[in-house]
Amino acid sequence: MEFTRIGLETWDIVWFATDSQGSIAYFTSGLYGSLPDSIIASKEDWEFIADFFIEQFEENTVGQFDSDCFDKVTMPTDNSIEKKRFAFSEYIEMSRKGLYSYDSYDTKLRYGDYYRVSYPIKPLNFENLPISIPKILEKTKLNNINFKKDKNIKKNNIIS
Repeated sequence: MEFTRIGLETWDIVWFATDSQGSIAYFTSGLYGSLPDSIIASKEDWEFIADFFIEQFEENTVGQFDSDCFDKVTMPTDNSIEKKRFAFSEYIEMSRKGLYSYDSYDTKLRYGDYYRVSYPIKPLNFENLPISIPKILEKTKLNNINFKKDKNIKKNNIIS
């Protein structure tokens, strides 16, 4: 089953992808981020992977905030670093599970692009996952991206 057009335009969609090195990343679309066709095409795959990483997979490493991630967001009422750390807690939690974490830019200037919020000290690899997970993740492979090196991911690297 595919996502509905209204769902794509109104939901902050969580999705996962692999890069050219086999690393895994967690993304949140925030209504502004581009979505790969593979995510749009199968809501079931998306829900299965999201449930696995969010609900079932345990933390196994240290996660670090990217050095400039707080410069890319403005909070509506309290713009303190503490408030931003709290707002980004889900990203660091995913990095503690071995995943790189990205959020979408909330501006028209960078519409569709993503920036890295956090990264794992020890990235997760496929060998530590049940066989069904890599099979689904391979459908959303960003071939021109290396999560370790790429702090920003442009829309044209996500949409085929």
